[in-house]
Amino acid sequence: IADGEFVIRSLMKANADFYTIHFAMGTIHGFKGKHDEAMACFDKSIEIYPYYVDCWFNRALSAQKKMDIIEMVVSLRKVIELGENSDEAVGMAKELLGDFEQITYKTTGLELDEYIGSLKKFNAAFELMQNRQWGKAIAGYKEAIKINSTAPQAFGNMALCYAHLNEDKKAIEAFDRAIALDPHYEPAIINKEIFKQTIAKGLKFSETQT
Repeated sequence: IADGEFVIRSLMKANADFYTIHFAMGTIHGFKGKHDEAMACFDKSIEIYPYYVDCWFNRALSAQKKMDIIEMVVSLRKVIELGENSDEAVGMAKELLGDFEQITYKTTGLELDEYIGSLKKFNAAFELMQNRQWGKAIAGYKEAIKINSTAPQAFGNMALCYAHLNEDKKAIEAFDRAIALDPHYEPAIINKEIFKQTIAKGLKFSETQT
């Protein structure tokens, strides 16, 4: 892998507009477990040549390793859209996508597009939460929960938002919902205990968190 990386980097200096060079570099990053870097290289390859089926497939694998379900599904669907039925990558993409659709329906009761929709709303709410827009984040998590009410992460994160707004009762209720869905969901268990200890001392959660 190290020798291959040396060769590809040498080629890239004079051939930065070759989509195959970026694909090769992305594949090397994938072998090394550097999936963010791999995705960036695959994206560059696809930017140059959007119809590169093998690149879309490897991009799907990197997204899967990153647990980026949305981009994994997008990439697998591109493989199926752009490739021929006889292509090995198309066959593997159909199998992976089919397996994921079955798992999604079995665990959530949702069709794949519904599940992806809930993830998009969850991600948008999470970004609002990171920007400390607690009220808007809560509204976003509620939208995600309307589609998928089985995800403890949405309830756990919503509980933190309520905690930051010092809405103690709603925070506890949301923590409890998360734990009821998954009794082993550590973030909710730990955050609930921290929250309870904070308010037991007569402190406001929002004033104790940076």
